[in-house]
Amino acid sequence: MPENTNNPTRIAELSALSQQLPVPVDYFTGRKVAGRIEPTEILCFSRLDAQVLEESSEQHRDYHHRYVLVCPLVGEGWVYLDAQAWKIQAGDALLFFPFQFHYFSEIQPESINWLFITFEVRDGGALECLRESGPVALDNEAFSVLEPVIQYWLGNACGERVSLALELFLHQLIASKPARQKRPAARNVPHADLLKRVNIEAFKPINRGLGLKELSRLLGLSESRLRYLFRETTGMSLGKHLRRLKILKACELLQRSELSVSEIAQNCGFDSVYTFSRAFKHYCRVSPLLYRRGVKRYGEVGEGMD
Repeated sequence: MPENTNNPTRIAELSALSQQLPVPVDYFTGRKVAGRIEPTEILCFSRLDAQVLEESSEQHRDYHHRYVLVCPLVGEGWVYLDAQAWKIQAGDALLFFPFQFHYFSEIQPESINWLFITFEVRDGGALECLRESGPVALDNEAFSVLEPVIQYWLGNACGERVSLALELFLHQLIASKPARQKRPAARNVPHADLLKRVNIEAFKPINRGLGLKELSRLLGLSESRLRYLFRETTGMSLGKHLRRLKILKACELLQRSELSVSEIAQNCGFDSVYTFSRAFKHYCRVSPLLYRRGVKRYGEVGEGMD
């Protein structure tokens, strides 16, 4: 008879724990399961250099259809998500949703370790409670659930194992959300919140066609001063940034609404469907109609939008 190689200590612990289980009142009714997330196309990697992380933010600004889970393990910094600004630090988790503008700033120290997990889902409804909720402070239980995701990935485990481990961690984030620690979004650096202020105005539905002149008036700055401060604090062209936000919204509407291309052009503040189609193709390398039909992986995007 083969020797039992199981860990007797772990078996004893499990036995003691199982004895605490109560007798069911109803043997046909159990705990309901929340909506399945079923992450797929999962990719895990780490950023170990603050400059590389900030440069990737400026060069690519991934306005894509994927979810991005960021977990700083060493270091801290600021993350802009649409019109929000959050400070995240070691032990936090923050989820970016598809088509959300995101930008990294003031990452400290130079040598960091930020874990990134990107993925897609069939139905993101279960994750909606995490949208704009800010960073979640992970406890020991959450870390114990996150660890298998990395272990399975490093061990080249089958995709189903990685997916199930990641889904369990995402449910842990959902359960932890009400107890998260709120972080102040106020900044002490002059004009450091300019990106947030610009995005707040740009994301208001009434400001879909917002131009530089009107934006300057809303922010109480001259147009030239606003352009200068925006580039000084973010490294970006303000005009290019506003155009990108319009395209970002258009991508979302093309993927998630039944609006016509003409209606989307108007909704996103373009003068005509021709102007919209030309700008969209210049940025996404495909026409709006092709994008809607499922062309998602369009390579290097965003170049030449000065």
